[in-house]
Amino acid sequence: MSWSRKPRGFSLIEILISLAVIAIMTAVLYPGFVYSVRFVERVQTEARLRVLANTFRQAYEDNAINVDGFAGSSPKGGTIYFPGKLKGVRSYSFTTARSAKLSNITKTLQSGFLYLLQHGGESAKYYALDGFSNPIWVFVSNTLYAKWNGYPVYYHNIAFVSSDGNPQIDQGTSFNPSNGTLTLGGHDLGIVVSGLAVETGLYQSTLETLHSVAQVYDMFFTSQYLNSENRDPTVDYFSKAPAGASSSVAAQFDSSSPISNSCGDCGGWSYAGDPYPGSASVPQTDFSQLLVDCQPATVLGGFAQTTGYGPGQLNSAFGQPIAICNGPNADGKGRGVRNPDSANPNLIQAPYTALVEAWASNRVVLSVPVVGNY
Repeated sequence: MSWSRKPRGFSLIEILISLAVIAIMTAVLYPGFVYSVRFVERVQTEARLRVLANTFRQAYEDNAINVDGFAGSSPKGGTIYFPGKLKGVRSYSFTTARSAKLSNITKTLQSGFLYLLQHGGESAKYYALDGFSNPIWVFVSNTLYAKWNGYPVYYHNIAFVSSDGNPQIDQGTSFNPSNGTLTLGGHDLGIVVSGLAVETGLYQSTLETLHSVAQVYDMFFTSQYLNSENRDPTVDYFSKAPAGASSSVAAQFDSSSPISNSCGDCGGWSYAGDPYPGSASVPQTDFSQLLVDCQPATVLGGFAQTTGYGPGQLNSAFGQPIAICNGPNADGKGRGVRNPDSANPNLIQAPYTALVEAWASNRVVLSVPVVGNY
C-alpha cells in the first residue's frame, strides 16, 4: 500500500513571519548599506578631484599665458573658467550657481571640461561629475599677485568642489575670489589648483633655459675673440654691425661674426607675427612695444646654427620663442645692453653685453644678461 503527500504551501502566519524577519534585517542592514554606498561614492569623488586637479594643472601649464593674460588686465573671479579656444562655455557666478538648475550646470560643465580631454584620458563627463553623479563646482580667483626671485608673478587659483551627494553645495562652503582661498562647509569636498605653483614652475624652467643659452652665447663671444687675429677688447664679438651703422661704429663689431645683429632692420626676417618686434615702429602683437631691438632666437640670422640648437630647443616653458637682444637699444626696458651703437653714451664702451629673454604671463619679461669675456 503506497501513500502520496501533496506539496503544502506557506501558511499566512509563515509568510508574515518571513516578512517580519526581512523587515527587521532591512532595518538593521540598510543604514550600513547606505553608508557603504556613500563611502564608496565619497572615495570615488576624492580620487576624481585629484585626477581633475592634476589634469587641469597640466592644462594650466600648457596655457599659462592665455590663463593669466598678457594685456595687463585683472579679470574678476568667482566664475566657471577655462583657458584656450572654447566654444559654448558660459559663466555662472558663485551665487547664481547655488540656485541654478543642475541639468543646465551639468551640461555647461561637460562642455567646458571637453578641453581637458587633450590633457587626460577620461571623458568630459568623468571630469565634470563627482562620484555621486553631481556636477563639480568650479571657481576661479581674481588675478592674484606675488613676487618670486625679484620677478612679479600674476596667477589665478582654481577650486573644484563636490557637494557630497547633495543637490547644492553647503551654505558653509565659500570661495574668496580676492585671495583664492576655499572654505568647505558640511561634508563638501574640494581641492584647489595653485596658479602660483604653476607659474613659478614655468618661471624656473624658463630661467634655466635662458641661463643655459646665455652660457653658450658667452662661450661663443670668447671663442670669437680668441680666434681673432687682433683680439681687440674694444670690439663687440656678439654680432655683426647693425644695418646702417657708420663705418666707425661698424669697425667696433665683429665683421666675421656668423650671428646677425638684432636691430629692427637686421636679420632679414619679416615680422610675421613673432612676439619680438625688433622695431617699435613695426608692432605685430600685444607685446610689440616692450622689447625693442630684440629678435626671436629661432629666426635671428645664424644664431641657432652657430650655437648648435635644434628645433624646439630655443622655446621657453611658456611655449614662446626666447629672444636674443644684442641690438643697439635692446631691450627698451631699462636693462641697458652695452653696445658700440647704443643711443646711450654711457653704454657704448666695453665690456659689451647682450640679453637672453623670454615672455612670462601678463607682460613679465624674464631676462638673463650675457657679459662678453675676453
